[in-house]
Amino acid sequence: MDVEYGFPLQKWILENFCIEAIIESSVEPWFTDARVSNVVTLLRREPDLKKRMNNLVRFVQVCRTLEDILIDAQHGDDRIGAAETIRARILETKKNTEGKDWRIRVVRQRDLIEGPDGDNPSHHIGGKWGIHLRAPDIYFELMDQFRDRFVPLRELAEVRFGVKTGCDAFFFPRDITDEVLEKLTDPEFKKRYGITKGDTRRIRVCKAGDGSVHLIEAEYLEPEVHSLMDIDSIVIDAGSLGRVAVVVNKAKSALRDSHVLKYIRWGEKQKFHLRDTCAARQTETHNWYQIEPGSRSFGILPKIQQYRHIVPLNGAGLLVNCSLLELCIAKSDQEALIGVLNSTIVGLFKWSYGRGLGREANLQLDVYSAEMMPVPNVAKFSPEEVSGIKQAFQALKLGTRANLADELAWHERVSLDRAVLGALGVSPGEEERILKSLYEAVRTQHVQMRDLELKAQENRRKAARGGESGPETATNVQWEIPDESEQIED
Repeated sequence: MDVEYGFPLQKWILENFCIEAIIESSVEPWFTDARVSNVVTLLRREPDLKKRMNNLVRFVQVCRTLEDILIDAQHGDDRIGAAETIRARILETKKNTEGKDWRIRVVRQRDLIEGPDGDNPSHHIGGKWGIHLRAPDIYFELMDQFRDRFVPLRELAEVRFGVKTGCDAFFFPRDITDEVLEKLTDPEFKKRYGITKGDTRRIRVCKAGDGSVHLIEAEYLEPEVHSLMDIDSIVIDAGSLGRVAVVVNKAKSALRDSHVLKYIRWGEKQKFHLRDTCAARQTETHNWYQIEPGSRSFGILPKIQQYRHIVPLNGAGLLVNCSLLELCIAKSDQEALIGVLNSTIVGLFKWSYGRGLGREANLQLDVYSAEMMPVPNVAKFSPEEVSGIKQAFQALKLGTRANLADELAWHERVSLDRAVLGALGVSPGEEERILKSLYEAVRTQHVQMRDLELKAQENRRKAARGGESGPETATNVQWEIPDESEQIED
């Protein structure tokens, strides 16, 4: 219900029901075999529009296991009575509250409508209701006090997927030239590849996705950002990228006797040109092997991420794979916006706007989610504020990136966050308190992420064994901050 294809469901609910409560657990999955998060939604049919719009919706984030809460509420063996007691406690709540069992945020139902007419649910276009469940208190404090200094990211940059080829194994091979040059003598190299080592300045040795090796002219190759697994800095070093892109904007008749034409014909023997995306590219004036990237982006936003927070600069305009999101920035200072997007505020906010992949602390940020995400509005900052952010960002962007929770102790990150908070309008007297709350929220979030990840892994082990874990496999895991080595695709 919190993703784009669920927005029509939101609209239907708003048009027909009072939402009594939406309940989610932060400590346990309620369906252990499911790889997705799940919530309980309590609805009451209500035909009266006014009553629906004035209804109070309770967003309940459960902080203890249901078993423990039921035990506390139970009298004797009456588990049904205990459940009814819990339900009554939730529905009696009229204002934001937090206790040992749960955190409840109360929102008037009309405030859930996103669209041109905030009082007409029929005009609802969809919103991120999960924010009221999962966003920490500091999110609401910042938005309540400085809302006019935030805008959806779409107002500052075009967000789009990178290049979709239809066959990455063909279009994004690995350039293994330097690797084989080191291993082979001149005669061995000539015998194996039919060219001399000196020829490699204009002809490169490339390995396609199936492991086959091909020669391709360097003029048809350019660096490609395939994933952020190999990226450990905000500034991308093109020489460290593992793949290249085959970019050919010529007809076959103009490629006669070239190595790249042999490569194209090899691809056709593999029937790559018949794949849907490749076939759709073939017209009277265009060939299936001609990928045409749009205007090159200035920044890259990870689509799949876990513990790191990194939004790399793409100052060289490198070609970007569709597994990543591109940021084309024209409405504000480019480097200042990338600096803001690397701030801890955005690092925290993205977890409220993205969607969890399974129960293992993986986040997917789709285009529509990134477009909706509020970010500090660089376009409204003064020249002095922009200069301060860029100066702080200069120091941060040079270092190797780590897990966000680890970076909170870095002077460079603290300096950037202070510059962003100052630009938002946070007073010097409040800055320390807000910074502390922001960092505590990040640490808490990362601990919860890791906790759920470990529980999901144990549930899978139980399912594989068909029963409970025994003493020989049980382990007590203590965890504070995730280690960089545990990071997956960022």
